[in-house]
Amino acid sequence: MANAKFSASFSSILLLTVLLSDNYMIPKIDAKSCQEGYPWIEMNCIGETPDAPCVDECRSRRGPGAWAICRSFASVPGAFCECWWHC
Repeated sequence: MANAKFSASFSSILLLTVLLSDNYMIPKIDAKSCQEGYPWIEMNCIGETPDAPCVDECRSRRGPGAWAICRSFASVPGAFCECWWHC
């Protein structure tokens, strides 16, 4: 019985490690981030937090580990959707 509990908890830890390392790409010393902008997406931002269309486009193009931010520039009105991922 104790062996079964150990096996189940070890399997859960192993699964969590695999998910974090593959999908969310735990940062490493040699990790590099890439980015691209999606100026065609209309945005509503709260600070740097984008709304759903930006996040959805980012993750559909770059996978579930990608993250989106709102980017604005003083010389350009409005905000732009920007997608970041580990590459």
